[in-house]
Amino acid sequence: MNPDFYGDALTSPFWEAARRRALLIQRCRTCGEYQFYPRPFCLKCDADDLEWVRARGTGTVYAATTVRIQISPEFEPPYIVALVDLDEGPRILSNILASKHSLGLTAVERPAVAHGRGGVVCAHCGFQSAHERAFYCPKCGMRLSRG
Repeated sequence: MNPDFYGDALTSPFWEAARRRALLIQRCRTCGEYQFYPRPFCLKCDADDLEWVRARGTGTVYAATTVRIQISPEFEPPYIVALVDLDEGPRILSNILASKHSLGLTAVERPAVAHGRGGVVCAHCGFQSAHERAFYCPKCGMRLSRG
């Protein structure tokens, strides 16, 4: 068995792209629908004419958590795991590689302080933001609560 091979014939294009740090998802050539995880047919129209396409790599975090307990020698905590709704449509489970100020709706260089009502406050680290639509703390990755 080839030690560089992972998966099976259906999923091997995904894993080969992942080794190159690219995210591939399937797209139906018949109806244009995107899907993930890999299947031999389209979930929308049942066609078997699927192609692998590179995902834009953008989406919306549906839910996230910080793993703080080591469950495997390959994964050193803490790290962030999230369900992400890709802009193409499918929802994937992924780890999030976040620098100190990169997780959230936008990159934050200077945190804005929440004044009175409005804004959001991180219960974990105390980070405050006047941005009403922020969901996750750009400092520690935890979910923000309304101030």
